[in-house]
Amino acid sequence: MIKKLLSISAFLICILNFNSASADYPDYLGGDRNYLLSGGHMGVGWYVVRDSVRVEVFDPPIYIISGKIVAVYDADRGNTEIHNSETRRYLYNSMSEKMFAIGDEDCYYIYPVGAMASTGHEFSGEMFFYIAYHAKFYGGKQWWDEIENRYRDVNFSDHLYEIVEDEA
Repeated sequence: MIKKLLSISAFLICILNFNSASADYPDYLGGDRNYLLSGGHMGVGWYVVRDSVRVEVFDPPIYIISGKIVAVYDADRGNTEIHNSETRRYLYNSMSEKMFAIGDEDCYYIYPVGAMASTGHEFSGEMFFYIAYHAKFYGGKQWWDEIENRYRDVNFSDHLYEIVEDEA
């Protein structure tokens, strides 16, 4: 009984620590609602610059949207200094329900589900689409995970959309 209680306690401590660690990335860089948290991993926070998002192609079912992303090291510890920034471009095909990142010399498919190592967790593409159209691209439904052979929710929570909507 004591072993079981200790195991449950250790499990709860791990979960609480994980949840508090993931919540340490501020939704808005330095409180500026133009810089929207699109992801965080190992201390690095990635922020979409809201006013940089531009629709380049609107030709349904094809859409191309670009925008600026900034990276902040130690964002989970309160740092607000921008380390670097880059412009990203995404292609969306609403007929095939696929999103692609467009690079200088290549284009690659962004999986809606899966481990970070295989998907890269490109949440900024979803955020760009939501900023431009106030519509979810991958969000709001489940997707087939080829590795786990089951349907799963997307790699991000609806909080991503709440950050965009909260302009107060």
